[in-house]
Amino acid sequence: MFIKLNLKMPVSPTNRDEVAKAELELRIRQVKAIELFRKYVPGCEKAFIARTSPQLCIRRGRLIACDYDITLSDVLEGRHFDDDVMVYGFHDSAPRLQIKNGGTYGIPYRALRVTGIDNLLAAGMMITSNHDAHMSTRNTVSCMGQGQAAGTAAALCAGKNCGTRELPYANLRKALENDSVYFES
Repeated sequence: MFIKLNLKMPVSPTNRDEVAKAELELRIRQVKAIELFRKYVPGCEKAFIARTSPQLCIRRGRLIACDYDITLSDVLEGRHFDDDVMVYGFHDSAPRLQIKNGGTYGIPYRALRVTGIDNLLAAGMMITSNHDAHMSTRNTVSCMGQGQAAGTAAALCAGKNCGTRELPYANLRKALENDSVYFES
C-alpha cells in the first residue's frame, strides 16, 4: 500500500534549515500513521514502513510569472483562448471540481512566456500561481503538451530568427496541428 503524507511549510522551501525541520516532522508523522494503521485498520496489525522518499518532495516551491496566469475559473469554465497551444480536460480534485459540461479548457501560448524575460518559455508545474488551477495544469499529460508547445515555439523562433513574443501564433498553431496536437473543445 502506498500512503502519502502532506505537510504545508509556512516558510520558503529555499530555506535549508526549514526543509530539514519539515523532513523530520514528516518522519514523525510516518511513524504515527503506521501506529494508527496497526491499531485501527483490520489486516494492518503487522504493517511496517518498507521505504520512504529519501528527501522532502516539494510540489510548489517556486513559481514563474508568465504573460498570462491560468485561473481556476479558466479551468472550470472550460475557457479557450485565441492562442491555445493545447486543450486539456482533467482535474485532480474530480469529482469535487469538474470542467463545465465535461469539456476541456485551453492552455494559451502566453501562459508559457515568462514575464519580463525575452525568449524564455516555461512549461509544467510552474505556469500558474493559482493552487487549484495548478492541480490540473501540473498533470503529466498537460505538462507534456505544454513542453511540446514550448519546444515547438523555440524551434520555430530559432528557424525564423525571431523572439518568442514575435512568433506569429498562426505558425505555431500550424506546426502543432501538423504534429497531431488535439485542439477540439
